This record gives sequence, C-alpha cells and structure tokens, in this order.
Amino acid sequence: DPRICSSEGKLAGMIALTPERVRIIRFCVVGGSGVFVNLLVFSFCMNWGLIDIIDVEKSRFLYSNGIGFAISVCTNFFLNDFWTWGDREKSGHRHFFARLGKFYLVSSIGGVVQLAVASFSKDNILNGIFKNATVELGFGDFLSLSLDQVDVINHGAVLVGIAVATVINYLANNWWTFRDAPAPKID
Repeated sequence: DPRICSSEGKLAGMIALTPERVRIIRFCVVGGSGVFVNLLVFSFCMNWGLIDIIDVEKSRFLYSNGIGFAISVCTNFFLNDFWTWGDREKSGHRHFFARLGKFYLVSSIGGVVQLAVASFSKDNILNGIFKNATVELGFGDFLSLSLDQVDVINHGAVLVGIAVATVINYLANNWWTFRDAPAPKID
C-alpha cells in the first residue's frame, strides 16, 4: 500500500538524526553529566561539606545548589566546546575566552532561573505533595521511610530547576556562545 510507505517515509524523516538533532542530543548528554556533577556536589555540600558551617537548612540548600551549579558549568563548558559544538569554527585563545565568558553568562542566567524554580518548586509544590508521604518497601513499618529521609523533595526541586534552565541554556548557547567564529578579513 503506497500510503503505508509514504507514512513510513514521513516517520523516518521525522526521526532522522539531522546534525542539529545530534547537537541537541549531545547537549543533553553533556547536560546529563552536568546534572550528575551538580547533584553530587549539591549532596556533598548539603549533607557534609556545609552542615557544620551553615546550620539553617534553607540557606544551606541555596549555597549547596549554587556550588553544584558553578562546578557543573565548568565541566559542561569544556565538554560542549569540544564535543557538542566541536564542528563550529573557532579562532585562537581570545575566542576561547570569549566563548568561556559567554557560556558563564548564559549559564549564570540559567543558574538564577534554576535556583528560583528549584526554590519555588520546593516551597510551593513538592513540599505540599510529598511532605508527609511515606514509601513502603514491602516489609511493613520496619523499612518505611519518609521521603524527606531520602531527600526526594530537595533533589526533585533541583531537577525541576535544571530542566527549565536547560531549554534557556541550549537556545542561548547555540545562537550566541558557540556560533561560528567570523571569517578572517582579507585586505
């Protein structure tokens, strides 16, 4: 039936890995590594690194989130520069530092969005949904944990913030930070 072949062809065209789709996938893979770095650093700071320094949980949450963000931005820049946008024309050290500065600016705006969304999500959405919830692991009360004990609320809030910031970061970095370097002027 020609309609089936036509439909299959349209479907194949819709899921074909164009260079831009490969770039988006790479950006998300790099972002995933950044999420891992971000959450690892966040967890360390929240539960060990800052616990004796900042005893107010809300402040520790914000500082831990910010430190995780800052470290993950560094790793993400190098991976994105080399792999995600490695095909784009680059010129010299000056252009490298310009990209690095632009990436940190874009990521900082994304970081502010991440912090704001994470804080809002934690305070206004996730706390309301999960505050008194428990997880039953199949052995009755003996293995029952509150979701606060496994830190679902804090980590969930950070993930919601990261998701919103990812969209902003991709669009701005693709359009501004990693655009092709201008061709050299020939006089």
